[in-house]
Amino acid sequence: MGQGGMGMGGMGMGSDMGRIHQLLGSHDKITRKVVELPDGIESWTTSSDPQIAATLPAHLEDMVTRMKQGQVIHGFDPLFRKVFAAAGEIEVTVEPITGGIHVTERGKTPAAVAAVRAHAQLVSWMAERGMAEAHRCHDVAPDRSAP
Repeated sequence: MGQGGMGMGGMGMGSDMGRIHQLLGSHDKITRKVVELPDGIESWTTSSDPQIAATLPAHLEDMVTRMKQGQVIHGFDPLFRKVFAAAGEIEVTVEPITGGIHVTERGKTPAAVAAVRAHAQLVSWMAERGMAEAHRCHDVAPDRSAP
């Protein structure tokens, strides 16, 4: 689906969906470390499996493109809706590393920081639990800076 879509799939999702399923199905081959920053997170996601390691940067590129274009993925999940709603307030920097990617995500508002941190936790859970976690709904902490 295009902007505002509610499903996991959508226009142009063929390769996106294939990569997502590949990563979820091989979650036991993925190692992930996340460190919180004052304005977001820093993560390292790697795999010793060369095919999975090659898929990680392609998947991230897919998702960053979707965020820039407002093409919501996994739109039934409140967390994904909040992340995509805050896309214009999130800066993503990607660095390839041996076996995967090093990512820094920074939010420009308290709500964007909360969304980035909650999403990073969810990605870690998906790396641990695979498809079972992807089928659940998740929420993001509310913006505590609002009056």
